[in-house]
Amino acid sequence: MSARHPPLHWALLACLVLIWGTTYIGIKIALTGFGPLTLIAARLLLASVVLLAIAAAAGTRMPRGARGWAWMVWLALLGNCLPFYFITWGTQHIDSSLAGILVAVMPLAVLVLAHFALDTERITPPKAAGFLLGFVGVVVLLGPDLPAAGGAGGQALAGQLAVLFGALLYAANAVSARRMPPLDPIAVSLATLLIAACVMLVAALLAAEPLPQSPPSAAVWAVLWMGVFPTAVATIVYFELIRIAGPTFMSLTNYLTPGIGVVLGIVVLAEQPGWQAYAGLALILAGVALAQARALGRWRAR
Repeated sequence: MSARHPPLHWALLACLVLIWGTTYIGIKIALTGFGPLTLIAARLLLASVVLLAIAAAAGTRMPRGARGWAWMVWLALLGNCLPFYFITWGTQHIDSSLAGILVAVMPLAVLVLAHFALDTERITPPKAAGFLLGFVGVVVLLGPDLPAAGGAGGQALAGQLAVLFGALLYAANAVSARRMPPLDPIAVSLATLLIAACVMLVAALLAAEPLPQSPPSAAVWAVLWMGVFPTAVATIVYFELIRIAGPTFMSLTNYLTPGIGVVLGIVVLAEQPGWQAYAGLALILAGVALAQARALGRWRAR
């Protein structure tokens, strides 16, 4: 353990990994009782209520000015509404463990987008090699379903591509957030969640998804869990961990969260990932490690 990072930092990191690791199994279970748009709207509304209470207790004031609100509308769409929808829709057709693996490509997409959007982030040979390694991992994951033109194989491929697109949207949101003017993180989190909740509630009403008369209790508990923990509580832990430990330390979640998702899928839902899932996960995580090797090397040296 690095002397620079006391037990509190590691405890918060473990908390974040465990919470985020439950996201995809939570989505899979919740979909047994709710449609994708209804699930997302409920998740965001619950998270907004939790953050409203936290913000009130902290005396947080909402941002002012049209520019700040324009940024928050953009981040709500890019970081909540769109990726939540694509990942939730895609998870209908694939295992939760596979969804968690596909989202792990997000940091690799960030380095490519950051190269073009941020003057301080340029692609170096190790980053390029890491990206290519991760890309091979994605091809390995998609490989079994690529020849399928229809049926279950086609649905599985569509699901994987939807989740992958959601991960790319998360990456674009991360890069956009770095260009945002400095604002209070709790206020930004609350505002973006409130905006996203309103948008997805309207979308769910317009889509007229049928509401189950008596949804399975597991689905109800899954929605409650995701709204309170992976969406609301994890947001606070995320910003606090970056504040006290730094973004490089927080990036360790990229290596740990997918594994939690795979284990939970196997233990709770009896999923049976094929060798392609394990090989793809190994290649993607190796690519992330290679792309971040320099930053992690500086962190270990301190």
